[in-house]
Order: sequence, then structure tokens, then C-alpha cells
Amino acid sequence: MKHLTLIRHASASWIQGQSDQQRTLTAKGKLECVALAQQLKNRQWLPDQLKVSPAVRTQTTAAILYETLPEQISIVTVDTIYEAHFKILMNIVRQTADNLNHLCLVGHNPGLSELASDLTCQHPVNMSPGNAVQFRFETDQWDSITENAGQPTFFLTP
Repeated sequence: MKHLTLIRHASASWIQGQSDQQRTLTAKGKLECVALAQQLKNRQWLPDQLKVSPAVRTQTTAAILYETLPEQISIVTVDTIYEAHFKILMNIVRQTADNLNHLCLVGHNPGLSELASDLTCQHPVNMSPGNAVQFRFETDQWDSITENAGQPTFFLTP
């Protein structure tokens, strides 16, 4: 069985002259991250690996989540997560090593919401800043995951 958690970065700033990749979390965004981290901790959430966009706001979101985990886990920056279409995100998931059973992607919209919607046959999923959704898949191989194969296990808002 495989588990996939999708986390959209928390609320971020817009500062004139700053590149999109350099956008930082706002004070509200940091509070959203702490609240989400606490909810995940209460669920005893422990992914094997975090794959994170290189953007500052996703890196900061991942760092705050990481601080709450009871064990050290692998964090990998994946450049293609930034501004990725959901099909690219699905390829990232499918290319994950099968020895990992719980993967977490920390990224951006619209790609994450589109991927979440593609993975479930339920209504469209709209991920706001700081949201997390987790899916369970009845498979032992990441590359066998297909659309509508995900069984949602939770949807969290900070």
C-alpha cells in the first residue's frame, strides 16, 4: 500500500520587484504552517520523503513541517515541481522508488489541486494555501498509480 500527501505552501507575500520563486511566507502563512504541522503531528503523520519545489515559500513550509516530525526524513528539492502541470506531478509520483511507502509533495496550485482531483473520482479538489490532502493506493508500485485510483484519507485546512 502507498500513501501520497499533497501540501500546498502556506500564504505567501507579494513584494514588488521580487521574483515569484523568492516569495516568502507571510506571518499568516507561518501560522498556517504551524497549525497544519500540529494537525499532522496529531495524526502521527510520518512520510518517508518530502519532495519540495525550490521556491522559498515551499521550502519554508517544508522546514516548518519537518521540525514537528518525530524522526528525520529525506527532503529532496525537485525543480520540476515549481509551476508544474498535474501530469508532471503525476510523473514525479510514478518515478518514486518503490521502497518508499509514503511520499509527500510540497508545491503549488493549480498543479496540486488538479493532481488531487485527478487522483480521486470524487468532486474537484481545491487546495487553498496551507491545505493538505492524503491518498491511499492499493498497490506496492508507484508507477502503477492511475487517475481515480486514490482513496482520500484526509483533507486538512490550517
